[in-house]
Parts: sequence; structure tokens; C-alpha cells
Amino acid sequence: MESDYVPLWDFSVPNPSEALRDSSAAAIAAASLLELAEHVEGEEKEQYIQFAAQTLNSLYENYSTKEQPDNEGLLVNACGHHPAGSDIDCSLIYGDYYYAEAVTRLLGKGKGYW
Repeated sequence: MESDYVPLWDFSVPNPSEALRDSSAAAIAAASLLELAEHVEGEEKEQYIQFAAQTLNSLYENYSTKEQPDNEGLLVNACGHHPAGSDIDCSLIYGDYYYAEAVTRLLGKGKGYW
């Protein structure tokens, strides 16, 4: 995993140092980890929640449109279909959906994760 919790558009890219990130993949992973956390207990549950919280924090700080008022999306730097050259380095509706879902789930936990 990348240091900012946002994966590359593909884990098997030939030159990772030049590869684009995929904020939509990170949002989907965060929402999924929070769902998984509902089905386990103890330390495993807390690890899922913490990783999701760190991912969401990174998405907000580094990939959100908070400083782009004209952008209609919530996240930037998503990657839809890189090999076909479509939806590259943009906002994607499904990334925004999972980001909003994950934030809602995390805030609903009420433990000050964010």
C-alpha cells in the first residue's frame, strides 16, 4: 500500500513510481473495511476501522475537491479504465458514493476517529 493509503490504478503496473493513484479504489476499500468491521470483534475490528479512518483522512486532505469549488465531484485523481484511456485522473461518481458512504459509517461509530 502507498504511504498515503491511496493505491495505484493497478497493483501490477510496470513502473509504479510513474503510475497514477486511484482515489475511487481507496474510497471503496475504506467503505468495505468499515463493513467488515461490523462482522469481527476485538483487535481485528479496530484495525479495520483505523485503516479506514486513515484512508478517509488522506482522501480528504490530499484528494478532495475542498479547494476546487467548481468541481462537481467529491474526490479527484480517480481512475476508471486506464488501459482504454477513459476516466483517467478525474472525479468518478462511484468513488464519490463510496467516499460518502465510508464517511457516514465512520462518523456513525461516534468514537472520534475523525
